[in-house]
Amino acid sequence: MTIRMVTRNMVWTLALLISASATSAAKETVTWVHIESSTVVPEIFEEIARDYEAANPDVDIEVKFLENEAYKARLPTMLQSGDAPDIFYSWGGGVLAEQVRGGVVKDITAQMDDAWRANLAPSAVNAFTLDGKVYGVPVRTSLVGIYYNKDLFAKAGVDPESIKTWSDLMAAVDKFKAAGITAFSVGGAEGWPQHFFFSYLAIRTAGNETFQAALKGEGASFTDLAFVKAFELLAELAQKDAFQDGWLAAPTGTTYADLGNGDTAMLLMGDWAQALQANSSASGEGLGDKLGWIPFPQVEDGIADSKETFGGINGWLVFSGASDHAVDFLKHFSKPEYLTRLGVEGGYIPPMPGIGAKLTDPWKALVADTIEASDYHQNFYNVMFTEEVNRELLDIVTNVMTGDLTPQEGAEALQEAWEFSQ
Repeated sequence: MTIRMVTRNMVWTLALLISASATSAAKETVTWVHIESSTVVPEIFEEIARDYEAANPDVDIEVKFLENEAYKARLPTMLQSGDAPDIFYSWGGGVLAEQVRGGVVKDITAQMDDAWRANLAPSAVNAFTLDGKVYGVPVRTSLVGIYYNKDLFAKAGVDPESIKTWSDLMAAVDKFKAAGITAFSVGGAEGWPQHFFFSYLAIRTAGNETFQAALKGEGASFTDLAFVKAFELLAELAQKDAFQDGWLAAPTGTTYADLGNGDTAMLLMGDWAQALQANSSASGEGLGDKLGWIPFPQVEDGIADSKETFGGINGWLVFSGASDHAVDFLKHFSKPEYLTRLGVEGGYIPPMPGIGAKLTDPWKALVADTIEASDYHQNFYNVMFTEEVNRELLDIVTNVMTGDLTPQEGAEALQEAWEFSQ
């Protein structure tokens, strides 16, 4: 009797194990790699994944984290191996174009119906669209603008509301210099902060259509007068000694401290600077209510009343070998309630129409509303090119600022780098 009971229990246990194994085997695993190192956002990611699994019991969303630089270094190898993630992070631009040409990214145009598109800003979707085909789902945007110290503006007699044009900004730089105040702090050692000046100037002189044409080699090039003009204005700014002493060797981190400690009047930077100027300051509080923000000025003989903005557009791509469940999960991820949570709790600026009204942080709401009101939100220039051209671009911008290249030579060098990459 005892032996029979043990045998029966063993059979039941074995049956349960076989059943559990079969259930597990029947599940499809979708791997999702992100680079978010904060504490709040990964928790939201996990909840979104669990919600999807609850509605799709045959799917297991495996969430993985990779540190930013490690991710950049490992991703190309992962995409060419048997270890490619189904969903992975992207900055769009030139690297995305290379990945599409390499056949490692899934075309999701057919799946992105009107209802899905309605949850996302058109310019953000455009950042992940190539030749009319959609390859990614935007999730986060950022905005570059001019942060300023209200007290230093008052000391130099500069009204921030008067800075509408490039000439207005140059006049303000002169006033700061006369008052013994550093106009701008820039982290020249890393290259990308000073490229913000050139990029915004090119947005005002050339605009998105001309930039896209030059990028595709279709009727425009980077030697066109509009880009030469942008380099000329950049050189003009540098020649006014508008930057802090030693700017060429300065790491970006010091520029946040310069602003937060009251050592510079302005910082041209992305919206993350609002928090970093406080965190990097000696007091840990930064400028507080003495911090202001103004948009990048217009260029008088550039595009009339340019309404383009400039900043990052990040999102998710789907590996070409992934199943339709990976795409379906991103549709789930893009629901307004999840994007709103990422905005309110995670500090994101989701590319979602009307998100500004839902954000409780006034700085984040300002950014969201400014982007939504723009005619076009231009992704960072340095991600629009391949990695090789990006490195050339940053060097060219720096050399124009130091006078080692003339504006014309800078434009020619950029065009040559672009042509070599084709």
